[in-house]
Amino acid sequence: MLRKAVLFLALFFVALTSGAAFAVWLDSSPFGLSPNFYAEKMQHAIRVFTIPLNTVAILGVLFVFISTFLARHDRSSFYLLIAASACAIAATLITIFGGGTKAYESF
Repeated sequence: MLRKAVLFLALFFVALTSGAAFAVWLDSSPFGLSPNFYAEKMQHAIRVFTIPLNTVAILGVLFVFISTFLARHDRSSFYLLIAASACAIAATLITIFGGGTKAYESF
């Protein structure tokens, strides 16, 4: 029962991270916006999302690690969860340190 609950929490937090990243990606297009409004909008988004999004991403990594540890005796699940752990770490590092900001430099 513990393993299923931890797997659910891992899926929940990783899905929240993915959904938030997708929403931010959709909302961050500067096309059709004045430069001043876009700069203010992005500054507000950074203030609002910095702590919650990083917290959700770190919780996702934590629960994926815990579920990987709990699945250490089931080899097929264990190897898939190791791959999921690597992906979750990469996503969290990208979320924390930023990425993709070069796309709008010419704007």
